[in-house]
Amino acid sequence: MLNTFPKQTVDLFLVVEEESFCKFKGIITNFSVLPDNIKALFRRGKAHMGAWNPEEAEADFERVVDLDPSLAGCVRKLLQEISDLRKQKDAEDRSKLCGKLFSSDPPS
Repeated sequence: MLNTFPKQTVDLFLVVEEESFCKFKGIITNFSVLPDNIKALFRRGKAHMGAWNPEEAEADFERVVDLDPSLAGCVRKLLQEISDLRKQKDAEDRSKLCGKLFSSDPPS
């Protein structure tokens, strides 16, 4: 018997970003019961995207394509979105740290 509780939990987590990290870990644990469930892997990948775990999200999405190649187009878009988010995050980090770690002026 399959339980729909994990699906509902992921939906709630994706809507409410203030959820705790422990709740996210519980979601991931619930999905580990069915490692080849395409829908569960896809939802877990989306949850990883929301929690900024891009490596885990990419791994889940690549596994989805391995299991069902017909989803390659959709997954390709999500992988591109992850790539774009990484670039945006890197740019934000660079702008925040600009001049704080290394100064262009030599120390006196």
